[in-house]
Amino acid sequence: MPAPSACKKAGAITVVIPWYRYCQMERTSRWAVNAEQGKWSNSDANGPFLDVPTAHTFAALLSAVPPPPPGGKPAPPLPPKQLLLLDLHETKEVEDTVRGTHAWANPVVPYDLVRGSGTYFASALDHFLDNHLPPELSVDVSNLFIVFPDGGAYRRFKQMVVTRLAGIAEDHVLYISKTRVNAEVRQAEALLYQPEGDVSSDAHSREALPAGARVLIVDDFTNSGSTLFGGATVLKKRASEDVKVYAWVSHFVAKYDQPTVQKFVDKLYAGADSLDGFYTTDSNPTVVGWLTQALAARDEPVRAWVMPLGPLIAQWVAARPLEATAASAAAAGPAVSGCCSLQ
Repeated sequence: MPAPSACKKAGAITVVIPWYRYCQMERTSRWAVNAEQGKWSNSDANGPFLDVPTAHTFAALLSAVPPPPPGGKPAPPLPPKQLLLLDLHETKEVEDTVRGTHAWANPVVPYDLVRGSGTYFASALDHFLDNHLPPELSVDVSNLFIVFPDGGAYRRFKQMVVTRLAGIAEDHVLYISKTRVNAEVRQAEALLYQPEGDVSSDAHSREALPAGARVLIVDDFTNSGSTLFGGATVLKKRASEDVKVYAWVSHFVAKYDQPTVQKFVDKLYAGADSLDGFYTTDSNPTVVGWLTQALAARDEPVRAWVMPLGPLIAQWVAARPLEATAASAAAAGPAVSGCCSLQ
């Protein structure tokens, strides 16, 4: 190992976090012990706040300025750095925290719902719709339906979908009403949508899907897959003959657990009421590796595909060259740029 004085320093840094796992914990909730059952519940609106908003905390830690060197030596000039996050569950909370630290050199831009992009953000779904949508879903938008498993995903991704899939009808972009109490998720069977320009609070409903419909369920991430498979069940109940239901998630999490991945694959091949195909990215390499192994072990046609994020990240970095400041470049010497990825 070279002596510390011989180590090259970065004049500029780009930090890419493909999966910001703490985005699952961006909210606080009211939890209390149910007096009758003796169990924790978040169904009481007047319970105490107990959850820690970990997404904020980690964003602040990630942006913290390192302490000065020991011995009273002056701190070297810090290189400018920029941050990239992909398809967060929520963006505003994390962006407010990161921007408030003044530690990042990202140009501040308004969040663009059409591209799923902003000051610190890009979208894997946007890249998928633009470059990797398979022929069975892209050839005929008149027979294509995009369904979100809840209203939150509908609000995050609707504008992107209707822009990328030019000509898709308003009542072909739908969502399923979902409620969550504790660990229990309940999905209604109604297929809902909000027409553009309709400011009323009442959503419109679509009764059924036509014969031969192709449906893509879209979400940002999945843990157990229960929402995706539950959505497939709802859709096939409401459909005529020959409907095919696929799913996309930007992040395949599966509780970071190999048996959970195996259960997901088993459900994927469970029969006619299951998903007909599943698409995701390699934002969680270990989990996706388990998915690939589980698929390879089956002597059946492949029903899951992984989109690599490398091209999307490279495109983002190339479009935002980060110049070292004069002080950091002088401290860095000949090495002026570095890039790393945190999982």
